[in-house]
Amino acid sequence: MIPFNKQAGGNKRRVWMLISAVLLVLLLWQAFRSPTPEEEQANALNTAKFKKLLDEVVAMAKKQQDLEKKQKEGAAIAASSGGGGGGVLVDDVLAKSLPDSEAWVPIGDSPILKKVLVAGRAGGALPTIGATLEVHYTGTLASNGKKFDSSRDRGSPFVFSLGKGSVIKCWEMGIASMQFGEKAILRCPPRYAYGSGGHPPAIPGDATLDFDVELMPQGAPLAEGDGAEGRRLGGRHPRRPGMLF
Repeated sequence: MIPFNKQAGGNKRRVWMLISAVLLVLLLWQAFRSPTPEEEQANALNTAKFKKLLDEVVAMAKKQQDLEKKQKEGAAIAASSGGGGGGVLVDDVLAKSLPDSEAWVPIGDSPILKKVLVAGRAGGALPTIGATLEVHYTGTLASNGKKFDSSRDRGSPFVFSLGKGSVIKCWEMGIASMQFGEKAILRCPPRYAYGSGGHPPAIPGDATLDFDVELMPQGAPLAEGDGAEGRRLGGRHPRRPGMLF
C-alpha cells in the first residue's frame, strides 16, 4: 500500500485554489481598469488618422462628382456649338493649365494627377474604405515611358483592400477617385510613390511614375490563383516570380 499524506494533498489543493483566485483577480483588473494616458493618446492618434483618411476619400468623391458635372456641361456646350465639327472639347477648360495641354486633373488638393481614358459606369459608385478591389495596371517611368511592371503581362489583376496602407499613397488616393469600370492614368510624384529611395533596380530615386490603371467592375470573376489579398506595392510581401512589387 502506497503511503498518502492527506494533509499534504489538502495543502496542494489550497495552493492551487489561491493561485487560481489571484489569476482571476488579475484578469478582471485588466479588463475593467482605466487605460493609461499613453494608451489613450495612442488610441486617439489612431482614430484621428483613420478619420483624416476617411475625410480625404469623401472629399475626393465630392471632387469627382463635381468633375463629372463639369464634363456633362462641357458636352452640352460642345453639342450646342456644332457637335463634333470644330466645337468645344469637353475637357478644354480643364486642360489649359495642366501638363502638355492634356486632360489631366488633380486628385483633391494633392499633386497627384489623373487622366481618364475610359469613363466608368454612368452614375456608378466609388469604392469604399475596406473594399477588396481588383485592378489591372501597367507602370512606367514618366520621364522616359519605360515599363517596370504590369499585371496585364501576368494575365491576372492586382488585388488589395482600399484604405489599409497596403499600396502606395498615390494608389490609395487615385483608385478611391475612380468608378468601377473606369480606365485612367495616375501620375504619381515621388513622395506619393517610392520617394528618394526608389525601388531599385527598376525605379530610381525621386522618380515620377505613371500607372495605366483599370478598376475592374465589381463581381468580375477572378483568374485562377487570384483572390488573396497581399500582392502589395512597396515590397511589403513575399515576391512572386516575375513580380516587381
